[in-house]
This record gives sequence, C-alpha cells and structure tokens, in this order.
Amino acid sequence: MLKTRRNKFGKTMRLTRAREFDRVFAAGRRFKLKGLTILRADNDLDHPRLGISIGRAFGNAPERNRMKRMLREAFRLLQHDLPAGDFVCVPFRKAIELSLHDLKLLFGKACDDTRSMAKDE
Repeated sequence: MLKTRRNKFGKTMRLTRAREFDRVFAAGRRFKLKGLTILRADNDLDHPRLGISIGRAFGNAPERNRMKRMLREAFRLLQHDLPAGDFVCVPFRKAIELSLHDLKLLFGKACDDTRSMAKDE
C-alpha cells in the first residue's frame, strides 16, 4: 500500500517558542536572496519546521499577512523536499514583489546551497 504524503502545515511544522528562534538566529546559516533572508539550522527531528520574523518596517498589516501566507504556502508545498532543519524567514520590503513561484525557488536555492556545503565538508 502506498503511503500518501500529506501537505499539511500543522503546529509540529512551526517554530513556536522564542528559544527556538534564538537558536536558529545564533547558529543558523544565512542565505540572503532578493529581499529575503532565510536562516537554516539543523534540528533533531525528521522533518523541517518554519518560523517567520517580519517587522513593521515591511509594510502595513495586510502586506505583512500576505507575505506570511505566501511563505507558509511555499514551505507547505516543498516540505517533503526540504532537509530536516529549522528555517526562519526574514522578509524585507523588497520581497513584496516576489510571487509564490519565486518563493519556492528561493527555498530550493537555500536548500541546494546547504546540500552542496554538506558535500564539501
């Protein structure tokens, strides 16, 4: 019987505590791409988790909420292709121009950079 891969984005897929965010900010690897910084740190789980840190300088509440929805959707669609780890996304004003397709490509690029670095070590 085939095991179906679910694309849900439940609480287990999120960074929820300040200490989890602090750990990623302190020990995470940074990827700056087109107005978006993605930090990635390894975790002890078998799946990736996402955290979003977006400040008021990004824009008004509807713009911030739209960006968070798009980041969550890109992560949700790629969650089975991402390596296990904690991801924190920090979008800046320039990222408002990015589409969902662009965000998916940026997540993939950050993961490709991580995988290529693991091969070098």
